[in-house]
Amino acid sequence: MGLSGRLTGLVPTGATPLVIDRYGGGGARLYFGVRFTPSLSLEFGTHGDFFGDDAMIGAATLDLRWVLAHPASRLLPYVSVGIGGYGVNAPNDRPPWEVQSDAGVGGQLAGGVKFRFGRMHIVVGAHLHIVHMEEVGATMGGLSANAGVEVDL
Repeated sequence: MGLSGRLTGLVPTGATPLVIDRYGGGGARLYFGVRFTPSLSLEFGTHGDFFGDDAMIGAATLDLRWVLAHPASRLLPYVSVGIGGYGVNAPNDRPPWEVQSDAGVGGQLAGGVKFRFGRMHIVVGAHLHIVHMEEVGATMGGLSANAGVEVDL
């Protein structure tokens, strides 16, 4: 189980009318995992990121995490890959300048380092998200830097 805070930036890769691509943002992530082996786990997570006054992105993701060091080490580098459902709520910068909502499917890659302190881990990492929003007609990429705490139950 873990909880992390995050700083997020978005880079739209298509022409999007949403003003969300003009802001950096921040948010939180909460996740729960099941460890199959000392090095391999499956995590279900949810996160929300906020940009400016009215824009937000929320997601529910499923990630496979692989620890790249011996599980007894205090320093545990990891990589993960996942898929999820994403929702966007953001102002439109074209008439009628209203808030527009959309949902899409996305994937993510992540990497980072866990520092073990008994049953607790300090986690520092980064996530790269690629999401396609059908109604908005854009594919957006996002990069988030994360720092948080995990607890082994």
